[in-house]
Amino acid sequence: SIAHLTHQSIEARGRRAWQQAARQHWVITAAQLAALGFSRDAIKHRVATGRLHPVARGIYAVGRRALTQEGRWMVAVLACSHGGAPGGDAFLSHGSAAALFGIGAEGAGCIEVSVRTGKPGARRGIRVHRRSHLRSEDVGFYKGIPATSPAQTIIDLTSRHDRITVERMVDEADRLDFITPPKLRAELVHHRGEPGVA
Repeated sequence: SIAHLTHQSIEARGRRAWQQAARQHWVITAAQLAALGFSRDAIKHRVATGRLHPVARGIYAVGRRALTQEGRWMVAVLACSHGGAPGGDAFLSHGSAAALFGIGAEGAGCIEVSVRTGKPGARRGIRVHRRSHLRSEDVGFYKGIPATSPAQTIIDLTSRHDRITVERMVDEADRLDFITPPKLRAELVHHRGEPGVA
């Protein structure tokens, strides 16, 4: 019957949204929900019934309001992404990327995100860096989160820290198999002129 088919369609749509959120540390955007076929009223209904929890403008936690650290990082990236989908133009970076990789500490009070397009408008709790020069090789995904590469992250932080701290970051990145010193030296050729490279 039509009612049975409609119920199946709603269930399938719900499963796809659940799978999408699971890949994104249990957060999802209004744009992603709309792409899956959810109307504004359907989203409002799920907020009212506690299945979606607003955590930022146009971004929802799925199932419960509490977020993991990875979930908070994903929210920050999604908040800075054009089109509400990860991996296009916004990436976790600097101290936040170092913390994601486990090679450094995140600064207190804000999450750092680099964007390749648009103006870095003010966002509460997020420090946005305009980075139009980022190449595809300078970014990627780690634990499902768009982030600057370990090499780019180390270069970005070099001008902030002393030599000993930078050496520790390089050693830790090497130990975790993110990058080797020879590969890092090769990367520096592509970043000549950037702060910290010299």
